[in-house]
This record gives sequence, structure tokens and C-alpha cells, in this order.
Amino acid sequence: VTRYGDTNLRTAWANLLDGFSPGAVNALHERLLREGKGHLANASEVELSKKDVESLIHAGVLVHAGGDARAFARSFTVPEVAKARRRWILHTLWANELDDVEDISVPMPSVEEVTGRVTEFKKAIALDFAAYFHQFPLSRNVAVFFAIQCQGEVYIPTTWPMGHRRPPKMAHIATDSICRKTLTLARQRLGEGLECAYDAYIDN
Repeated sequence: VTRYGDTNLRTAWANLLDGFSPGAVNALHERLLREGKGHLANASEVELSKKDVESLIHAGVLVHAGGDARAFARSFTVPEVAKARRRWILHTLWANELDDVEDISVPMPSVEEVTGRVTEFKKAIALDFAAYFHQFPLSRNVAVFFAIQCQGEVYIPTTWPMGHRRPPKMAHIATDSICRKTLTLARQRLGEGLECAYDAYIDN
């Protein structure tokens, strides 16, 4: 992002990242307690089976908290019938309630805008990053604020939570930067006259 993102996206990335730091999340949590909304981050049993938890641990996206949990998130799965699977959501309810992430502007095109631009070219290639949010590690100092309690045990995530308001914008910027870098390398190899464009689209 620092090397290939444009100026606006680099600024947005820095602001998003700052608010997702241990210090910022801790400050947000302290504000939650001051405003008497601590109930939003209380522990409650989540809608996951023991098999679900074992699968998430095996995938490396969930680990035992080891007594370090500071606050809790809501966890559930959403069925994706067409793909015959369920998507795991970690909803950071209390953080979303207080976070002013809407103040950080990131242009995120709709699928209609993306497909409309594609028709301007004779050929197109679509790439889909699998389990994209799970490619981004979450520091333990932040993860302890997004714990879940299931089957009498407490766990914390190891990657970006899909139910947090910041990661979609951060993922979009990261994708845009990857595309920008790819296009730069392609022009170096095939010539500056290469007529090529890209779009980054976060579908969830």
C-alpha cells in the first residue's frame, strides 16, 4: 500500500490502521465503559458448535484466549447455499457502535460500476482471493478485545474479524494496491502503451 497505493488511499490506510491498533482499541473500550455500555462487550455463549470451533482452530483462525480476554464479540455463521457452505462472521458489536470509521472515505465501487467498466475492453480476467480477511494477521493485543465464549471455553481470533467496520475498507485498499502493482509490472514487461485497467471489488 505504501509503495503502490495512490495518495488518498495511503492516507486512508494509515488512518484505518491507526484506529485498529492496540492503543486505539483499548481507548475505544475505555470509552465504552465510561459511557456505561459495557454490556455490549460482555461474554455470552455464541452460536457455534464444538465441531465449528474445532474447524476454526484447525484452520488457524481461532486460538484459546488463555485468560487474556478483555471484551467479547458476537459470533455466528451465515449459510451460502450456492456454495454449499457457511461463512463465519465475528461481529465486533461494541467496537462498531463507537468507531467513527465512516469519517474515513474510501471509494468502493458497486458491482454494477465494475462490470460496466469491464465492457470497455475486449478481454477481462477475474481473480477472487479465497478467505481474504484471513490473510491478514490480527495482533493478540487487539484480538483480546474480540473474544468469544463457546462450550465453556474462551477463544480469540488470529485474523481480521469479518464483522468489524474497518477491515472491508482496509481489504479494498490492499486489493487496489495489489492490482496497481500488477499493472505497473505488466507495463514494464509489455510496454507503457499497454491498454489495461483494473478494478478492486469487495463483495462482502
